[in-house]
Amino acid sequence: MLKFLREKKGPTLLFLLTLSIAFITFRSGRLIPRLLRAPASQGPVKNQSGNHPVTPADNLFLKELRKYIAAPQKPDDNTLIRAFSRTSFRQDAYGVILTAYQPGLSNIRVISTKKTTEMNILRATMSMRTNIKASTFNWNDPATCRIQIDFISELPVPININNLCEECLSSNRFEPGIDGLIAEANGKKKYFLPGDAFFLSISCLKSTIESILKTFKNVPETEIKWSRLNTQSFISYKNSWIELYRGEPVIDKIEKKI
Repeated sequence: MLKFLREKKGPTLLFLLTLSIAFITFRSGRLIPRLLRAPASQGPVKNQSGNHPVTPADNLFLKELRKYIAAPQKPDDNTLIRAFSRTSFRQDAYGVILTAYQPGLSNIRVISTKKTTEMNILRATMSMRTNIKASTFNWNDPATCRIQIDFISELPVPININNLCEECLSSNRFEPGIDGLIAEANGKKKYFLPGDAFFLSISCLKSTIESILKTFKNVPETEIKWSRLNTQSFISYKNSWIELYRGEPVIDKIEKKI
């Protein structure tokens, strides 16, 4: 058939036929690798190694962060702010979220937005330090108590939650682990960070929404306002930070023949 087209109909018709087949295949999505199907509005998918090298100044900030939270008396604010200003972390984030994890204890999460990044760091750390559960955490034990810091990239975007989908190739695409959500109603706000999908073992949009709605019992769903957000996340490991990557992990090259 293709030989006939080349000989009888010329290269133009062959090109149009090839283009039509490619378009149909693209629309079906059968040849689109999953790694390339990230939401167009959400930027590139991070690979396994991440793309933010952690510096000694970043790790010094982690040390000062732990000292500030664990201090028996009010510590010096300027020491913490100075330590953060020397890091490689973004200094222009819309907001900062701190989360503390320790086996056997419920997590502590504090959020600060709308100020400068330095002030958001200070406000979030002060809130963490004064939290009613803070005294039960072993802040000076990196092996037991881990701290996660999320930088909200930009102002969260209001959305219609019913327009989100997992399989579409548009700005409405939502992927747990890559995208986050904010729900707000009656003066209460619930943040679902991209990393929460991992910690809560959530792998689909429906489970994400159901998890958030538990915070708004007896509130009609029509009264809940939704926004989506993206963050750059780091979690402590021993005395260092590790960047949390997004998307599919990189598969190592297979060296052995089976």
